[in-house]
Amino acid sequence: LFSSFDRAMRDDDDERSKSKRTKRMGPRNPVQSFGGSAQGSTENEIADELQMESKEMDDAAPLQDKVLLEEPYHLMRELVRSWVCHMAEVHAGMTPEAAAHTGGELFKAGSFGLGILEEDSIADVVAVVPRHITLPMFQQDFYCALTRHTRVTYLRPVRQCYMTSVPGIEVGVGSSSAGTRVRFQVTCAILPVDTIAKSTLTDMTPVQLDALDDTSKRCATMALVAQRILEAVPRRAEFQLTL
Repeated sequence: LFSSFDRAMRDDDDERSKSKRTKRMGPRNPVQSFGGSAQGSTENEIADELQMESKEMDDAAPLQDKVLLEEPYHLMRELVRSWVCHMAEVHAGMTPEAAAHTGGELFKAGSFGLGILEEDSIADVVAVVPRHITLPMFQQDFYCALTRHTRVTYLRPVRQCYMTSVPGIEVGVGSSSAGTRVRFQVTCAILPVDTIAKSTLTDMTPVQLDALDDTSKRCATMALVAQRILEAVPRRAEFQLTL
């Protein structure tokens, strides 16, 4: 079944490719397609066609490359980090120096993590935080912290997020460029460590992940899936374009 489906998809892609080429440049001799010596064919013509096809692939690239997502994402990441440090000092009784090293990370997930987020879609992100944070803190204190930020233009609690079926927060963050806003759906994974670095989650073993509470396990797994998929794909750009 899979081989038949794969063959049908390849045939369909070949037909669409031939149709595009015929519309753009008219029917051509197979020899011409490979730079042969048939009449009317030149190497420049073939090079121009390849350049056109390359431009079509660029135009069809995921919208994520064309909208300003990174700047709002990094703002959200800094908001998570500063809030985690603040809670370490206020609720965990750490000194300011110790609290400053607790960290916190924001991982891309879902279509956002795969690099194929479409226009007006919600970007799924996972806040990975240390053990002094609790889920009620995330749902209440982090929510309140977001209400005070001037760049947050939209905010609502989510009882059940689409990808993980756990509570989260939907946040609209305005870009520094006028007229652009990115909507994030933020969930939280609490790890049994005192400090969080970028590699803290990615270095966890399956046994350690399985030991997490159900909500953290779901969110942590979602954060890792996109990353592991892209690591396994030999040609990322083609994979993203296909998706």
